[in-house]
Amino acid sequence: MLRDASQYAGTTRSELKSKPGLVDDPDVIYNMRAYELKKLKPLQLSEKQLIAGYQSALDYGLKELAFDMLIECEKRLDEDEFDHGHFEDFLERVLQTGDLDLARKIRDHCGEQAWFRPHAIEFRFDLLENPDRFEPLEQDCRKSVSGIQDEETEVDEPLTRLVFDCATRYPALAIVFARAAIASNLGHPLDNMMLLDVISDARIDLDLEPSNDPAESLFDWIEGQTLLKEKTEAENKEIKQLSSKLKAARADLTDKKKTLQTMEQTVKELGRKSESARVPTLQDDVRLDDLDTAAHEERENTLIRLRTQVTNLKAEIGEQQKQRSQLRKMLEEEYKKRQAITAQSVPAEQVDIDEESIITPSGKHTLPEYTDAFRKTCESLPSALTAKAILAVGRFAAHEDSIWKQTKSIKRLPEHYRIRINIDYRMLVHWLPGKSLRILDLIPRQDLESWIKRHG
Repeated sequence: MLRDASQYAGTTRSELKSKPGLVDDPDVIYNMRAYELKKLKPLQLSEKQLIAGYQSALDYGLKELAFDMLIECEKRLDEDEFDHGHFEDFLERVLQTGDLDLARKIRDHCGEQAWFRPHAIEFRFDLLENPDRFEPLEQDCRKSVSGIQDEETEVDEPLTRLVFDCATRYPALAIVFARAAIASNLGHPLDNMMLLDVISDARIDLDLEPSNDPAESLFDWIEGQTLLKEKTEAENKEIKQLSSKLKAARADLTDKKKTLQTMEQTVKELGRKSESARVPTLQDDVRLDDLDTAAHEERENTLIRLRTQVTNLKAEIGEQQKQRSQLRKMLEEEYKKRQAITAQSVPAEQVDIDEESIITPSGKHTLPEYTDAFRKTCESLPSALTAKAILAVGRFAAHEDSIWKQTKSIKRLPEHYRIRINIDYRMLVHWLPGKSLRILDLIPRQDLESWIKRHG
């Protein structure tokens, strides 16, 4: 009897397992195992224990029992005391498991209009009741995530096709698919530009601003990474060529040094022979007139020619040493360039230019002053782009929050800022908060670096 005692006076553990309602404590339910829960009847439990029984049944996967617990709890509690959201949470879990029969029971019990998110519930039922309807979409998406591409176009054909299929009737879906297609299509800028156009049109259909979609920042990042890759490849090619030239110069210099040593040795030997020929003994004086004058002159000419060649060779070696030194310096500079390019591997807009974080407004509002360069540029650009730039100027001058997200400072040019107009164009301004605002120019994005260098 003592072994079966419980913490509740006058009640054994066996009695609690068979009749947990003897005590009004939910811990009795939480401490039960699955096989013990299965034996319970909701009528045996107190109100607190019913919620505990529902939660424990869910944890063990006993969905039918959990449903019975909720129904009994609903019966006992007043309308204001019972939270009908339990049924919606329960229904969502049941739908996730694919138990369509139980899900229909819950729906029939609660009615069609009992949900906080009725459209989400309806869609989940549709997924289970009509799986064939969504199978083609699943297959297209499966091809996309599996990397199965069209053999002719080498692009993410399923996602791209879904973009255009949805563009007319389902613009929001088209935008979502287009964003995904751009992310999976990094190496095809022309296709991505086409997708951005679809996104812009779809945003108009949704009464949204056509530009500034998150996909544009992604496209900018992709473009920056592509340029970075091209720069790195060009630098690697240049380094390889310079290394080959330096290696060839070293080999040629080594050969010429060996040739120089040989020629210098030859000159020394000929010089010694010539000197010995010029210092005859007393016995040889009588024979001086009989010396082979032609041979002597030939030896002298050879000696002069060799000395000239040695001098020229030394000059060539000196020149090649200078060239090798220049090649070495050029190679070091290329290595530094490559390191700088590698250091530029930063997100989105920071790939091609030194910029700081997003700017926040300060100072009083200032009337903008337009430069001649800006006016001239606007005259040559499409009216829609010009209108957008002028609108951005007004927003900047008025300190509207939306424009600051598109504005970044330029580190190399103090008090200068660039404003993103669209994916291709940037507006450059000189701003002294509370004092002056000059609109400098509107330029293509790829010209930004050269513009900064010219004005730096």
